[in-house]
Amino acid sequence: MESLDIVQDTVLAAMAVDYPQDRIRVIVTDDGASAEVRAWVEALAICNLHYTARVKEGSAGYKAGNLNHAIDFIKTLPGGPADYIAGLDADMIPEKRWLRSVLPHLLLDPKLGVATPRQCFYNIPTGDPLFQNNQISWAITDGFRDSLHCVWNSGSGYVMRRTALEDIGGFALGSVTEDVFSSMLKLSKGWKSAYLAEALQFGLVPNSYLGHIKQQVRWVSSSDHSINLCLDLEKSLNFKQRLSGFWNLPNAYRHILDTVDLVLVPIFLLDNSRSHGQVEMLRRFTQISCVAGLTHFLHDWTRGWLIGYRTAIRESGLQLYMAPYYVIAILRSFVLPHSLGGTEPGFKATGSISDDTHERNASQRAPLTRRAKHMIMGCGVWVHVFLIVYYLSYTVWHTRRIILQATTPPEGGFDASSSPLLWMEAAWLAPRSFKVLATCLTPVRYMFAPPNDPPRGDLMAEREETTGARYPKDAARKLWWSSWNCWNLFDFEILYFAIATFDVWLLVKTWGV
Repeated sequence: MESLDIVQDTVLAAMAVDYPQDRIRVIVTDDGASAEVRAWVEALAICNLHYTARVKEGSAGYKAGNLNHAIDFIKTLPGGPADYIAGLDADMIPEKRWLRSVLPHLLLDPKLGVATPRQCFYNIPTGDPLFQNNQISWAITDGFRDSLHCVWNSGSGYVMRRTALEDIGGFALGSVTEDVFSSMLKLSKGWKSAYLAEALQFGLVPNSYLGHIKQQVRWVSSSDHSINLCLDLEKSLNFKQRLSGFWNLPNAYRHILDTVDLVLVPIFLLDNSRSHGQVEMLRRFTQISCVAGLTHFLHDWTRGWLIGYRTAIRESGLQLYMAPYYVIAILRSFVLPHSLGGTEPGFKATGSISDDTHERNASQRAPLTRRAKHMIMGCGVWVHVFLIVYYLSYTVWHTRRIILQATTPPEGGFDASSSPLLWMEAAWLAPRSFKVLATCLTPVRYMFAPPNDPPRGDLMAEREETTGARYPKDAARKLWWSSWNCWNLFDFEILYFAIATFDVWLLVKTWGV
């Protein structure tokens, strides 16, 4: 679970919201049953602040089971359950205007089941080396879903109508992303949902590579549940809502195809048995590949008008270097039986994933050899190292073939007519090779040079004298980029632009061949 100081900041900020204190109750629902947290809450002795911890067996529904327990606990309090329920993750610090900004949307529309604001973060390291800001979701994807009247509850900062939650039998226990699954269930019952683009809460991104990939994998693997729901709820969802739910399906297949493509293309080109009549075919493949690459680049560049070029481009980088993790998670969670390594999707809170290498703490950071072993073997970065070596080896081998062809006389035994084929193979593979290298360098660079995070306390402003609450500093709420140096030449957005430029040149050159 999160450390006590993180929980304290969230609880005190929740108690300090600009709302009549006799109209709210704050429940600390502690799934870790921490004696330290319980003692702190009880020591405050505030009449509308309560602590509860459930007795659980096994996973017991993960976060959903904990939330359902809290709702049952509220029924035992004086005054009974309220008409509205709001939720905050343990690390999410709400702004004072939080409830006054979200609740009116439910008051104005009696069919609105839940309203959810964007999630913001205050500990993203300078340069965002792992692309963790997730602005693409809060600034574009959620707004798009809102236009389709199919908003998914983000899991923190939301306010929902109690009758809407009771209508679906509480938070869904069958998914590790109970927020998304429960949102779809509400929509199937005729309730509406709304998204607020306001910055009303600030939380923490995982401060380790392991925590980051676990969070990303959980989000992606859970999409299968929303797809199944769209299949099961025959006439309950309208076309737009079904379309939004199915949107994750092509993404899952894309991750699989991307991963297969990474490995199989060079293997295909290692085959020397192809005829020289395939030069024309490779020329067409090269042109199609260039057009596809440019289309993808223009798509990302267009999104950059809304969230900034770097942020938009890095979202593509995130999806590429995470693709092998996504595929393994999908196979283990939904395809393979337990006897072959299949597992049930699990949930871990952001602050509960241990990191004994302290990779972002300059004073406690483990030596490079230990970090490398942890990331390569423990976090699966061996895949990225393998792909870098794999593509570089193929590039060296293919370059050697071209040099031999150019320097060996015809009587030396080298078929001079193979030159166009060799060059066209190189042209076809070059853009994807550059993109693979740009992608796989992300975790490798992080392994060698992780960021230096300041202590969390340095990111927070002074505590208020009256409430004891404290909030992230204005500077901590922004994404800062590092000053320019030679290492920036290897940044994904720089290499991606170079790849797009090369695609343009290659498309023009092959058009007249």
